[in-house]
Amino acid sequence: MRDTQGKSGGIEGSLRIEVKIDAGVVSNVQVCSRRPVDSGALLEGRPVEDALDLLPRIFSLCGVAQTTAGLMAVERALAISLTPPQTAARQMLVAAEALEQTVWRIAVDWPTCLGMRPDVAGIRDLRRLLRGLETSMFNATPWNRIGGSHLLPDPVELVKIIDVVAQQAAWIVFGDAAPRLDNHESFDRWLGRQHRPGPAALDYVRDQGLAAFGHSQVDFLPTRPDTGFFAQQLANDVDWSFCARPHYHGSISETGALPRLVDHPLVSRLRDRHGNGLLTRLGARLVETDDLISKMRSWVGDLSDDPGTSAHHASGQGISVIDTARGVLVHWVEIADNIVDRYRILAPTEWNFHPRGPLIQGLQGANAHVGETLDKNAGLLINALDPCVGYELNIVEH
Repeated sequence: MRDTQGKSGGIEGSLRIEVKIDAGVVSNVQVCSRRPVDSGALLEGRPVEDALDLLPRIFSLCGVAQTTAGLMAVERALAISLTPPQTAARQMLVAAEALEQTVWRIAVDWPTCLGMRPDVAGIRDLRRLLRGLETSMFNATPWNRIGGSHLLPDPVELVKIIDVVAQQAAWIVFGDAAPRLDNHESFDRWLGRQHRPGPAALDYVRDQGLAAFGHSQVDFLPTRPDTGFFAQQLANDVDWSFCARPHYHGSISETGALPRLVDHPLVSRLRDRHGNGLLTRLGARLVETDDLISKMRSWVGDLSDDPGTSAHHASGQGISVIDTARGVLVHWVEIADNIVDRYRILAPTEWNFHPRGPLIQGLQGANAHVGETLDKNAGLLINALDPCVGYELNIVEH
């Protein structure tokens, strides 16, 4: 048995992934989730504002995305129509969090899987820069208020911050000569010419013949799924079984960067060559960094002075579906007289690490190479699918 411990889980729980090998081939993969899929119960019986304040403490890793999803679900339950500037400001903050976490995976977790030194210092600088976005949009008031907070953006300062963020992220992810991401030949030439931690993982995948490693036939969850379907399933999910093992109209699906960017020229070309294997998945994460920054630039133009909106009702049901670093996140809430009566949360991890999901299908039947290679390969696949909790990988050879 070999143990590989990923980032440790806190209140969010953790995953235990066991891979069994027989005659040099992966014969069985099991994912044991210690994630509290009933975490919405912690919000029930509380005043709405108190419940929303609790969300980022429950989900410390993706607190902005979870809070935004909670706000949107509550606002729909209370018949609040958020203004376009408020929507753009929240999208900016969610994208900033997604960028930080995507770059963290590339610069820290990928190298760690390969026993290389991660670029922690670069991430610290990026985090410091991204914190300036909130203060450049909101006028000394917390951003996470129902109906929106006092929005008083400084577009000049925001553009400056995003420019520096783009430079820092490009250096961490691509090194000193970023490829043209809309051109697969430029990408191919770039591989092998950088010594940054992130590109080294792609070089390893290419050089070891692992471009198609982890390929599976799991469907992609639409980036704009049927909210009515989710609302019905979550409203009837009395035992949290749908939150634990979701499906989309009966289909097991994958969510995240690859489904989101499947039509991007580079990602599409990599998929044509290697299916949804490791090189395609890792390439999609690189493209995501550039895509997030482009979106942030576009949202600056949608910002304007805005005081926020007040609630019209005290009771109702609401659902939100948003894109996050790890994929589609769904919140559903039922409110009675400003008290949370029921709350359900469906996180991306439950899709990607489903018992019949892309990780298990991708590893099942894979060749188990000599030594520690499978540890590295499986670790890269786990990080490409990106759990929002720590994981423990156990490889058992018979």
